[in-house]
Amino acid sequence: MLTISTSSEQRVLLPNISWKLYENLLAKLGNQRSTKIAYHQGQLEIMVPLSEDENRNRLIDRPLR
Repeated sequence: MLTISTSSEQRVLLPNISWKLYENLLAKLGNQRSTKIAYHQGQLEIMVPLSEDENRNRLIDRPLR
């Protein structure tokens, strides 16, 4: 498992996932979710956006240019 953090979201990449498992996961989670899920050639990517508070904190952390 590989976890990647960016300034606006967290990502988890899972290899060797079947299409059937992907479909089951989508069915269980439904359409009302904040998590984004993508599938490509056996790799599942789960992206979780940061909360509004966390986004504000990251803006404060950035130096002024």
